[in-house]
Amino acid sequence: MLTPGIYTAEHIAGWKLIADAVHAAGSRLYLQLMHVGRIAHPTNTPHGRQPVAPSAIKPKAEMFTAQGMLDIPEPRAMSIADIEEARNEFRHAAACAIAAGADGVEIHGANGYLVHQFLSENANQRIDDYGGTITNRVRFAVEVAAAGADEIGADRTGMRISPANPFNDIVEGDTRALYHELVSELAPPEAGVLARLARRRRRIAALVSRRVAYGVTRQSSRASSRRHRGRYRRRSRRRRDARSVRPRESRSRRPSQDRRTVESTGPRNLLRWRQNGLY
Repeated sequence: MLTPGIYTAEHIAGWKLIADAVHAAGSRLYLQLMHVGRIAHPTNTPHGRQPVAPSAIKPKAEMFTAQGMLDIPEPRAMSIADIEEARNEFRHAAACAIAAGADGVEIHGANGYLVHQFLSENANQRIDDYGGTITNRVRFAVEVAAAGADEIGADRTGMRISPANPFNDIVEGDTRALYHELVSELAPPEAGVLARLARRRRRIAALVSRRVAYGVTRQSSRASSRRHRGRYRRRSRRRRDARSVRPRESRSRRPSQDRRTVESTGPRNLLRWRQNGLY
């Protein structure tokens, strides 16, 4: 309740007005998709529904409600069917965001909400494929990201993370190993290396094609460089020869009575003396 949504036709129509205004101002719009998981209270929902989470573990936290601050109750542990439903809800919300005119989505995997709860070792004490080892604990986050990327494209799908953030009673355990596994699954290093090599090959091919198009070969380029260096040396030599035979004017030849200092002259007289060669 009181949280903006993006999963109905009415939501799409409302967000489209915002997206059009953002684009008209020359900017872009990404919508953040989140599931609060166990950080919820039945009184904040119209149906009084019990929160869900990876495990039935009550967080040590309070929540603002219409009755004031209340302790968050114990959630219901999600079944495999619940996990699949949540994953499909993220996919549907991503599709609705694009239909509303958004440029992409950001999956909220931080700050102790559902995706982050699966990553943690205190909120997630499952013994199936979604709990226990780090590989299992990152599985839900990776599946949600894959669902969004499959629906709207990987270039429009991002994920927000907050490593070592204990907010909303989260304990991650080995944070370095956890996020190394997560990031490796979201963006495999091999894919990144191959993409960089492909970009490099494309740049090289473009440079070669431009050089061929303008008739610039390696040999002609070197010859042009040698000619340029030869011209520079000849000009430098001529300048040195000219300086060696040029007569030098000595300031002492000027009449002493015509010499002036800046301190003893005004700007107007100084300009006139300079024009007449007296200063």
